[in-house]
Amino acid sequence: MLRRRIPKINRWALGLALLPGLLLAARPAASETAGALVFDEADAALDARLQLIGQAEHEIDVMVYQMNMDEAAALHLAALRAAARRGVRVRILLDGVGSMFLTRPPMAHLEQEGIAFRLYHPWPSLRPRRWTRRLHDKLLRVDDRVLLIGGRSITDRFYGPAEAEERRVTLDREALVTGPVVDAARTYFETVWTSNRVRPPQSFAWMEDAPTWPDDFAFGDGDPRAPGAIRRAVARADLDRVAQALDRAEAEIERRLPAEPHRLPDPTEAEFLESGVSPSAEHTIAHDIHVLLGEARESMVIEMPYFIPTRAFLHALDDALDRGVRVEVLVNSLQSTMNFLAHAAYVNRRPSLARRGVRLWEYRGPEALHAKTFVLDGRVTVIGSYNVNRRSETRDTESVVVIDDPEVAAAVAAIIAERMERADLVCPERGTPVGGRHPGARFRRRAATRFLQVFTRLIARQI
Repeated sequence: MLRRRIPKINRWALGLALLPGLLLAARPAASETAGALVFDEADAALDARLQLIGQAEHEIDVMVYQMNMDEAAALHLAALRAAARRGVRVRILLDGVGSMFLTRPPMAHLEQEGIAFRLYHPWPSLRPRRWTRRLHDKLLRVDDRVLLIGGRSITDRFYGPAEAEERRVTLDREALVTGPVVDAARTYFETVWTSNRVRPPQSFAWMEDAPTWPDDFAFGDGDPRAPGAIRRAVARADLDRVAQALDRAEAEIERRLPAEPHRLPDPTEAEFLESGVSPSAEHTIAHDIHVLLGEARESMVIEMPYFIPTRAFLHALDDALDRGVRVEVLVNSLQSTMNFLAHAAYVNRRPSLARRGVRLWEYRGPEALHAKTFVLDGRVTVIGSYNVNRRSETRDTESVVVIDDPEVAAAVAAIIAERMERADLVCPERGTPVGGRHPGARFRRRAATRFLQVFTRLIARQI
């Protein structure tokens, strides 16, 4: 069993309280579910984050793998700066490699505003064992009242407009919950924040000479170059330039959000699972996930960017199949994937998974899947940063929320089923999709995958 029983959600409290404020009239947004909000649409998720930050009264904790020098990061940082100016304690915990392009000038400006930064296993490091152990969590905690958790990092890849030509759209998912689960998330954040695994950004001189937002950048519709121009900027930056860029971002926030704040929901309960500050065989989120899989009796629906199960996960999967559980997995195809290395490792395992009885669906795109979700027996939903691979089991820090509610599960399963309609089913006999080995994929992608299939066998423990 899990460390504590998963309690039932307080129905309707969260959905009815937050929907008026978070869902803007012209945008499809969160799933209207009993007791929880699940954000699949990027604009709605961004608005929810900005509004929650804007309503903070005491403290905000941000824990995220990747934050870049782009529009999504500027909007978040501007909102966090405004919160710090109101007297809110703001702490931002970033992965030292995933967020290495968030440069020193913005951090220096925000530190002057009272925001604290920490980097997990920053690069460079004289400890080789830390090079491949990353902070992979994506969560936002506000005032011990609200937790927003999922798979989105703070970059334009996850929050940028779908019509941007230079960037592919990434489909992801976040859940917003309240109640005791928020306390559990705070304990986890404190454990990582105070550990010897993190360092302040002032320690790294290489961050000083780095690009930031252009002087004349305007957010949203006011700048025809948005958002790609931010990433292409090469000018040296000083604190005044950063401040002015965030001023413009703050004006964009005021433009896109309602003027009146809305009441936070009544407490909603769920289960928070985490890997610990340094995942190991003794403390791993994988054990809790495997226990949940072992409790499934009818169905198991999984959506992942890639699917590279370890022996332990396969054992749990085989037990479920032996019990007659229907297992369906939605992953990227070669046509839609943005991680060729991980996809090649999945392709190596694809035939054996199909022969086991797993119904594999490969999403054709044009978007790339990035959500990490389990729906078990049409009742239990798991949403967070956890991938089905060895890294999430034993190397990276991960966290998820477990929601025991049939209406939440039904809403999420419906979205996954809709995406399966744009996916190819893998044939059990051949171990390839019905339309061919890699339907619709270009020659360069196919050739690269053939090479990487060999390479991934040599570094299987790192994927």
